[in-house]
Amino acid sequence: MCNFGVVKSNRWDVDIAGNAEAAGLLMAPNRFNPIHEDDIIAMLPGLLAAATVPATIVNWGGDETTSVDDGGIPTDNTRRLEMVGSTKVGWRDGMRRMVAALDSGEGRT
Repeated sequence: MCNFGVVKSNRWDVDIAGNAEAAGLLMAPNRFNPIHEDDIIAMLPGLLAAATVPATIVNWGGDETTSVDDGGIPTDNTRRLEMVGSTKVGWRDGMRRMVAALDSGEGRT
């Protein structure tokens, strides 16, 4: 039986951490490197050209690291940078574009 209070602050990041802590769960730092679809499409030819057997392993993420909390380890993009270069769309601009596209109805099926 679990007996703990529920945190409800109307901020999802605070609520997740608060409720996990109340339940006795550890929350690992959440660091990530979002990548925009424009960069994914632009990098495909270079990544396909670099494909080998056995497989070439590449962390495929954006150049910039962001987080909903402090701490953590960003994705190591060294190999991807060597193979196909930097991303062109920063994570903030990419998120704005995604929200704008969703708001306008683009990409809905």
